[in-house]
Formats: sequence, C-alpha cells, structure tokens
Amino acid sequence: MMKFFIFVLFLAIAPLHANAQESAETPPADTRIEVDEDNDVIRFFIDGEEAAYLSKEGFMVRDSVAYGGTIRDHNGKVFESNTAETPQEEVE
Repeated sequence: MMKFFIFVLFLAIAPLHANAQESAETPPADTRIEVDEDNDVIRFFIDGEEAAYLSKEGFMVRDSVAYGGTIRDHNGKVFESNTAETPQEEVE
C-alpha cells in the first residue's frame, strides 16, 4: 500500500516539476516590456529589438512617432503643477 501511495504522489508532483523547469528555461518573448530597476528604465521590445525606453529624462523612441493630436513642450511646468494637485493615492 505504501508503494502505491508513493507512486501516486510521484504522478501528482511530476507535472508540477516539469512546468517549473519549462518556465525557468523559456526565453523572453520577442515583444515585451521590461522594467530595468538597476537603471530606473522601462524598456519596450518589438520583434526582439529595443524600440523605446522610458526614463526620468523622458521617452526615447528608436524610429518615428505618429500622433493625431498636438504635442506641446511646457518644460515640465504643466507636469509639475498637475502632479502637485494629484492626490498621492491616484499617482501610485
């Protein structure tokens, strides 16, 4: 009876172990977003190539940006005034 119990337990645990190994060996997806905490940067990858990144200095894009509205430069003044008025729970 004990051998049967050990056999059933092995059958139940074996797939869990196989899934853990698969996830550890799975390479990153070609299109993904990575958070680089060491450099405080969020990186955007498309087809395995870094297409853009977001850092404290701004949003940098490798190729072109298409938009349908208006882009204005306020030298951070609008952002600073809006974040000062935003309650902290909304920012997080």
